[in-house]
Amino acid sequence: MEKGVLMRVKLSWVLLLASCVALAVLYHFFTEEYDAHIWTGESKEARVNPYLAAQQFLENRDVKIEATIDTLDFDSIPTGDLVLLSQVDSMLVSQSQIDAALDWVSRGGYLLVGVSEQAEGGRSILSEFDISPEYQDIEIAEAFLDASGNSLTPSERMREANQKIDERRAEKKKLEEESSQRDLNSESGADPLSTPDQEPDAASKSELKDEEAEFDEQLFDLLNADFNHEFYKANVGDGDDEIHLAVLDRIILSHPMTFDDDDFSSDVYELLAWSDDEYGERLLQFSYGDGTFTAMSSTELWENNYIGIGDHAYFLSYLVPDSSTLHLFYNITAPSISAVISHYFNEVIWSVAVLLGLWLWSCGIRVQKVLEVVEGQRRNFAEHLSSSAKFLVANQQFQTLLDPIQEDIEQQMRRFHPTFSQLNEHSQVSMLAEHTQIPEPTLQQWVRYCSSVDTQQELLAALKIGNAIRKKL
Repeated sequence: MEKGVLMRVKLSWVLLLASCVALAVLYHFFTEEYDAHIWTGESKEARVNPYLAAQQFLENRDVKIEATIDTLDFDSIPTGDLVLLSQVDSMLVSQSQIDAALDWVSRGGYLLVGVSEQAEGGRSILSEFDISPEYQDIEIAEAFLDASGNSLTPSERMREANQKIDERRAEKKKLEEESSQRDLNSESGADPLSTPDQEPDAASKSELKDEEAEFDEQLFDLLNADFNHEFYKANVGDGDDEIHLAVLDRIILSHPMTFDDDDFSSDVYELLAWSDDEYGERLLQFSYGDGTFTAMSSTELWENNYIGIGDHAYFLSYLVPDSSTLHLFYNITAPSISAVISHYFNEVIWSVAVLLGLWLWSCGIRVQKVLEVVEGQRRNFAEHLSSSAKFLVANQQFQTLLDPIQEDIEQQMRRFHPTFSQLNEHSQVSMLAEHTQIPEPTLQQWVRYCSSVDTQQELLAALKIGNAIRKKL
């Protein structure tokens, strides 16, 4: 018998071990390991500095950065450096600030500003260069879709891009093999007429170049497809290199020279370059004295959320002159309290009215609804007592009724025990039961009611018990 039990135990252990091995094999073949990245929000530094990612990118390229929100003082900034202002009309406000900025640029400084919303009234540095910001109704781009009309996830877009790259590499390899074969035939003295089109003509080369450009464009659209963003091309350098910048705002920059206005001329500045999309100009660059002034519709391109899309990071590094320091200024001045109140005047009035109404309602709130008075009929004593008890409990004023009764009972009990009020609850209940012949559960309720009453029924019960104890004493 013992041998049979031992065999069953061994068999159970073997089956358990085999099950564990089978589960391990299934887990190995039917599960896939991957690194999970959980977004926990921006860091404290990124929330304070919207250009932190751009700053770290440029510092890795040995560009010196000074990010600040202090008062803008051009006298302390060396000429030859680049100053970036996130919102020009909220940073260069006064006449003296604008004159100091123009003087600094004329002496060889590089000033790059984001236009955002132009200030109404007063003078703006943009008017010195005849720039007129305008709002345009820009359509929002749709997500990149596959052939079935479903939006592609980032991993699916990457697989699609890698597949296109592999196809392109295979096509290039095939062309290289055909070119090598033609070279071998030429060296062996083969008749050139037997291998037509050995060397592609200019038209063929142009067609191949167009195919390359179209492939690069498709690949860029595939990798940079994103909601609410569409891209436009901008030329840098000598105009041969094209970069892609995202449309992040609804502002375009109007200037007379961009409309081929031959009647317009300026002796103060010279228009060097501009970049536009189908809606209008996004960037205007001018020479002013020995320096350069560049206006962009927005500097959001280089904020933490957008620096990594398109060619934004490369474009910022291109705009920074060699061996110079980039000075980042953002949120330098905050609007005054009066400006905020005037801007949100209607909201402030409504908020004050609602708060005032709630305060008046809380001051005049009733415990219960007002009953209609019936002519010739008066409320009986029980109704008066119930309503009064409900009012006292709701306003936490019931102690005014219980405290005199409790003090009277304690005074009567000091005749039997001088330190009655200092005894614990159990001892007090026992002595009261001994001298009043009232059951202890009832007396325990009285002790509890003396410290807390929740309803008018409990208050009435406490008054009844208290008066009964006082009569017995």
